[in-house]
Amino acid sequence: MCADKSIAKNYVIEEIPINVKNSEKSDKKVAPILNETLYFINELSGAEITFPNFSINIIECLKKLTRTGKAVRLNGFESLGVKARTIYDHMLSVAYLADVLAGLDKEIKPDMYSNLGRIIAYHEINEVLLGDVPAYTNSNYLIGKVILNEGKFKNIDKIKRELISNQFIWLFLNDKQRESINELNEGLRHGSSDLMKVFRMLDSIDPIICIWRYLFFYRSKFNGMQENFIESMRDFFVYPKVLKYKTDKKLKNRFPYVAEMLEVLTSIDNAKRYATENKLNKLTSNKILTLLTYLIEQVPLFVKSDF
Repeated sequence: MCADKSIAKNYVIEEIPINVKNSEKSDKKVAPILNETLYFINELSGAEITFPNFSINIIECLKKLTRTGKAVRLNGFESLGVKARTIYDHMLSVAYLADVLAGLDKEIKPDMYSNLGRIIAYHEINEVLLGDVPAYTNSNYLIGKVILNEGKFKNIDKIKRELISNQFIWLFLNDKQRESINELNEGLRHGSSDLMKVFRMLDSIDPIICIWRYLFFYRSKFNGMQENFIESMRDFFVYPKVLKYKTDKKLKNRFPYVAEMLEVLTSIDNAKRYATENKLNKLTSNKILTLLTYLIEQVPLFVKSDF
């Protein structure tokens, strides 16, 4: 939990570069979902959960909380300067991914852009109270490592604990923010909507894309330890909820580009080859190569922002 005694009154969301068309600034026509996400993040700016002795600024907290699943695996690489992404980094990364796929995947329809941006902006809000509890940890690498609240929460349904936390946070929000968190909670309760299916796909596959982004971003710092890094991240390559998007026939038909991307991304051998050669062009077709090059080598691993 992020205790913050100073209230950020004048937080202004930074415009984030997106260069699908070599633009220097994000453009609503080029990156509509990213811009919708930024809009709803800005809606949350200044929102605080206030306790008798301290307060939590929601956005500032999300910008400081690390992704625990990666953080516990990165302990052995701290001496190389490798650091974990924050929850905020993840949120914006999902928005970038949504925009890339929106122009290709018929399931991501223009009439859902706004609500998709809203869900992306609000979906991790519960973690300012609960912390980041990884969805899948099945590796011997994690034996003996402690993840905050994992033991307490592992027997509580993920959706149930998120709804409880969101409903508590709702008490401290203004009317517009409450409307947005109500939309999120409705989606969580009735997860079969097209919108939530798209969101869950994006949220599920972002972490494996970011493993490859780490390989690119820190390529000059690993000093021959790329394979060690990949092995420590093995869970991300074998996560069943990700693999189903390339093996389940219905999901492959629904998200064909995602299935093709995951054929490359979930291969540990491919990752080791990329780490050694720093080339994607031998791993896939030109159609998927363009998508992966952008997502791995051009989307930022970390969002620049001032606390």
